[in-house]
Amino acid sequence: MKVIKDQIIASTHVDGTGGQFSKKDLQYFFSQIPDEYEFNQDHDLSKPVVAKGRDKKFAKLPDGHHAITMDIEVYDENIFEKMGGISISFTKGRITVNEKKRGDIEIIFNASIFNREDIEDLVDLSTSYVQIDGLELVQKALEPIGIIIISFVGTAFFNGFFGKAGSDLYDSLKKKLREVSKKQNKEKNTNVNFHGKINLKIDSKIVELIIPFNSDQLDIIDKHGICLDEIKKDIENNIESYKSNRITVAIIDESPYWHITNLY
Repeated sequence: MKVIKDQIIASTHVDGTGGQFSKKDLQYFFSQIPDEYEFNQDHDLSKPVVAKGRDKKFAKLPDGHHAITMDIEVYDENIFEKMGGISISFTKGRITVNEKKRGDIEIIFNASIFNREDIEDLVDLSTSYVQIDGLELVQKALEPIGIIIISFVGTAFFNGFFGKAGSDLYDSLKKKLREVSKKQNKEKNTNVNFHGKINLKIDSKIVELIIPFNSDQLDIIDKHGICLDEIKKDIENNIESYKSNRITVAIIDESPYWHITNLY
């Protein structure tokens, strides 16, 4: 397995997209990087992890610019080469109705693709029981893709959205997501995909569960629901066979209307 030592993953130089980090922005991004940073193909959480970075450093380069470096362990050299190097993402701004509290549901979006006003409409659906936040995602990639991540901080909120019988809030949220998808397709010719995301504790392991879906598959969710308890039971029975802490569940059109796709 190939390992690249002290690979620059971001710097204050002008990048391939024409953008440029300030030193302050670069330091902010550095603070968000975990001890192990996974690089996905196309910034798509449902696709394989192509490489993993470790041992992050904030360095000053000989030309006076600053950079973040990591040791990169490459899992798939063919895809990594086609990617043309490292592409990164980090969160920057938050849209919220309550600055003192983290949202129960976070709508994570790329502001260069999606209209901020559309995300604000989703946030405005918040109630005294369920707070929805918008979280702006900065993606440094040549071709950002139209994915909105819907992150749930607890199983109750996940079940409210993916369950067969939802409340008015969850019905309204799904309706708005359909509208965003339709508008994006009409105005920008972009096919929108959504990624439901929740962290689960299975035995002593934290598993990141990803459920990709599009606006058409919202009909399957509404009609049949996706049972988290059944998914957890399947993971518990097979936890030793999963190589990654991220597991993807695909929505299908026949019972039980989901299946685990282990891509890693």
